[in-house]
Amino acid sequence: MNGKLKNLLPFSDEEEVRIQRGIAEDADNPELTDEEMRQMRPFREVFPELAREIDKEIAARSRPER
Repeated sequence: MNGKLKNLLPFSDEEEVRIQRGIAEDADNPELTDEEMRQMRPFREVFPELAREIDKEIAARSRPER
Protein backbone atom coordinates (compact mmCIF):
# COMPACT_ATOMS: atom_id res chain seq x y z
CA MET A 1 0.00 0.00 0.00
CA ASN A 2 1.13 3.51 -0.78
CA GLY A 3 2.67 5.16 2.30
CA LYS A 4 0.60 8.31 1.76
CA LEU A 5 -2.67 6.37 1.90
CA LYS A 6 -1.72 4.59 5.11
CA ASN A 7 -2.27 7.83 7.03
CA LEU A 8 -5.85 8.03 5.73
CA LEU A 9 -6.93 4.77 7.34
CA PRO A 10 -9.01 4.96 10.55
CA PHE A 11 -7.14 4.93 13.83
CA SER A 12 -7.05 1.74 15.82
CA ASP A 13 -8.70 1.88 19.27
CA GLU A 14 -5.23 1.90 20.82
CA GLU A 15 -4.12 4.84 18.65
CA GLU A 16 -7.31 6.76 19.45
CA VAL A 17 -6.76 6.30 23.21
CA ARG A 18 -3.18 7.55 22.85
CA ILE A 19 -4.29 10.59 20.84
CA GLN A 20 -7.09 11.48 23.26
CA ARG A 21 -4.71 11.14 26.23
CA GLY A 22 -2.27 13.52 24.53
CA ILE A 23 -5.05 16.05 23.91
CA ALA A 24 -6.20 15.87 27.54
CA GLU A 25 -2.66 16.31 28.86
CA ASP A 26 -1.90 19.43 26.78
CA ALA A 27 -3.14 22.27 28.98
CA ASP A 28 -1.75 24.89 26.56
CA ASN A 29 -3.84 23.60 23.68
CA PRO A 30 -7.20 22.26 24.92
CA GLU A 31 -9.66 20.62 22.56
CA LEU A 32 -12.19 23.09 21.16
CA THR A 33 -15.71 22.98 22.52
CA ASP A 34 -18.74 22.64 20.26
CA GLU A 35 -19.58 26.29 20.95
CA GLU A 36 -16.07 27.41 19.96
CA MET A 37 -16.36 25.39 16.76
CA ARG A 38 -19.72 27.05 15.94
CA GLN A 39 -18.17 30.50 16.41
CA MET A 40 -15.32 29.87 13.97
CA ARG A 41 -15.30 31.77 10.67
CA PRO A 42 -13.12 31.38 7.59
CA PHE A 43 -9.83 33.32 7.54
CA ARG A 44 -10.88 35.15 4.35
CA GLU A 45 -14.08 36.34 6.04
CA VAL A 46 -12.29 37.62 9.14
CA PHE A 47 -9.24 39.13 7.37
CA PRO A 48 -10.26 39.84 3.75
CA GLU A 49 -7.55 42.44 3.08
CA LEU A 50 -4.79 40.20 4.41
CA ALA A 51 -6.14 37.28 2.38
CA ARG A 52 -5.95 39.39 -0.80
CA GLU A 53 -2.37 40.39 -0.01
CA ILE A 54 -1.41 36.77 0.57
CA ASP A 55 -3.02 35.80 -2.75
CA LYS A 56 -1.05 38.52 -4.54
CA GLU A 57 2.21 37.35 -2.97
CA ILE A 58 1.58 33.74 -3.91
CA ALA A 59 0.64 34.70 -7.47
CA ALA A 60 3.81 36.80 -7.81
CA ARG A 61 5.97 33.87 -6.68
CA SER A 62 4.50 31.54 -9.26
CA ARG A 63 5.25 33.81 -12.22
CA PRO A 64 8.27 32.73 -14.25
CA GLU A 65 11.17 35.17 -14.31
CA ARG A 66 11.83 36.86 -17.64
